[in-house]
Amino acid sequence: MSQKKLVTVLSLGICQLSLLFCLLNPIPTLAASQQPISAVDNYVLNELLKAGWRKNAAIPVVAVNSAWFATLKQEHPKDFYYQINLLKQLSHSIYISDFLRRHPETAGLGYFR
Repeated sequence: MSQKKLVTVLSLGICQLSLLFCLLNPIPTLAASQQPISAVDNYVLNELLKAGWRKNAAIPVVAVNSAWFATLKQEHPKDFYYQINLLKQLSHSIYISDFLRRHPETAGLGYFR
């Protein structure tokens, strides 16, 4: 096997293993069992549930990102509502929902404006 093919095969294997690890990693999150308590948390949770989010994904996402949501709402309200609207659009995929349930800290990573 040529060196180029070997590098390609190895890199594909590493990518697949990394993806598999991320998708199947059962690392529990501390905040996953916490109920949201602030008014901002309740607003975000209600919006996500109305949009069709599964409760077992919405609660950890809100709990882990609670401080971020509160700060964003206070400092940049338009961006807060924009981000909530973006998150609401993620409700339709069971794969995304399951991933966010296990890794709620990733919910805010895709926000760029």
